[in-house]
Amino acid sequence: MEDHMIRYLLGVPVLLLCAGSVFAEDCLQMVLRSRMLNSGSFYLDSAYYNEGGNEWTNKWYWNGGSLDSLVHVSTEEGVPSRYRYRYYASADLISGSESEYVFSFVRTDSTVTNYTISYSDGSLGSRDSLVLHGDSLLVDESVDADGAISSSFYQIRKDTLSERDSSSSGSVATEYFVSINDGLCLHYDESGNLLDSIKIVYQTDGVVFQYIEVSYYREFRYLYPSAESAIPARRRPVRIDSPGHKYDLLGRRHF
Repeated sequence: MEDHMIRYLLGVPVLLLCAGSVFAEDCLQMVLRSRMLNSGSFYLDSAYYNEGGNEWTNKWYWNGGSLDSLVHVSTEEGVPSRYRYRYYASADLISGSESEYVFSFVRTDSTVTNYTISYSDGSLGSRDSLVLHGDSLLVDESVDADGAISSSFYQIRKDTLSERDSSSSGSVATEYFVSINDGLCLHYDESGNLLDSIKIVYQTDGVVFQYIEVSYYREFRYLYPSAESAIPARRRPVRIDSPGHKYDLLGRRHF
């Protein structure tokens, strides 16, 4: 990303990256919690994506604290599409038709857990477990439909959040999030290349995470437990991807 874009996001000299901030831990804790559908502090309400001019939106619906459904709305080649994915509290409730999920939220004195199991036409798919330990550690473990295992280990140390990804194939990758202030983190790969800037906008009913890079823009809106769920009106429902694309639990596209 160009220097002038970073300066625009910061509103302060880029040298603050080296100086640190008294709010450093707050920004990183927010990014850490935003890895989850429901961190206990806030839950995912909606998302907007614009990648190279292609756009789509996701909307999560909650009912009494339980996840009910996800609606994915988009267009491809000018044709609008709408998909609804159902969530249940138990596998006994699935209908065995199309894409369905079982989602559970468990809180103890020291941890918060999100556990998700996916089904396709009644067949078991992926299983994903995210466990947040206090304010500085998150462990994400996944098993896909073929039994392949992958994991992500997030840990905050001082003013840096590290993300270490590994898989049963032996591949390992590490990324870093560096705090500038309570409203901005910078995201780097292990070679020190800037991947994107994460701007955090605090609102009365929740918080918005804006991932900004030259070729894409992504926005995730989270609500506090007491807030009403409503997708931002300014976002237009657009773009669906071809069946060959896969999405993770946050609705992000993977190739």
